Amino acid sequence: MVKIFQKSPFFLFALYIIIFWFLYKILNNSLSLYTSNFSEVWLIIKKARRPGDIFNNPFFWNSSLGLITRLAIEIFVTSTILFFALAIFRLRNRFLLCVAIVTVSHSIFLIQFVLEFLYFKFGPGSLQKINQENFKFLSVSYFLKLFSVKFPLFLGYFLQTISFFEILYWFVMALVISRIVKTEYKTGIKVVFSSYVPLLFIWLLVISFFTLMKS
Repeated sequence: MVKIFQKSPFFLFALYIIIFWFLYKILNNSLSLYTSNFSEVWLIIKKARRPGDIFNNPFFWNSSLGLITRLAIEIFVTSTILFFALAIFRLRNRFLLCVAIVTVSHSIFLIQFVLEFLYFKFGPGSLQKINQENFKFLSVSYFLKLFSVKFPLFLGYFLQTISFFEILYWFVMALVISRIVKTEYKTGIKVVFSSYVPLLFIWLLVISFFTLMKS
C-alpha cells in the first residue's frame, strides 16, 4: 500500500478529485442547488482580462471547476509546507511523496462532506446555497450557533474552518506521515503541529483581519 502511495501520487490525487466531484454533484442535484454550468464558466474565462478576474468571480467558485481548483490549491499548498517541514526534521521529503500524504489525509473531509449532505437532506429548516457554502458540520461556528452564542462576523471564516474534522485531519496527517515516511507517530505529530497548524492559524488570522478592515 505504501508503495502505491509513493509511485502513484497523481493517481491518488486524481481519484480523490473525481470522488469529491461526484459527491458534490450528488449533493447539488439531490438538494436542487444551483451551480454554474460549463458554458457559464467558459464565458467567465473568455471575458476575463486577467486571471484575477476569474478567481474574484463567485460564479467560478460555484462551479465544478471551481471546486477542483480549490481542492488542488489546498492540497499543493499543504504539500509544499509539508515538504519543507520534513526537510527540517531530516525525513524523506520528495514533493510527490508529500502530495500522496496530503491527498490520503485530506480524504477525511469526504466523511464531512457526506455528513453535511445528510444534514441538509434530512435536517430541519430550509436550505439555501449561501447556507451550504457557509456551513461546516461540527465546526466551532456550528456549535456556537447551536447554543445561540453570537460571535463577530469577521471571525466567521476562522470559526467555520476550525472543526472536528479539521483537527482530526491534523492527527490523520501525522499518522500517514509516520506510515509512509517510516518514522514514529509522535514525530509525525511534531511535523504537523510545527508547520501546517501554526501556518493555518496565521492564515485564518490574516483573513479575519482583512475581513474586519472591510467591514
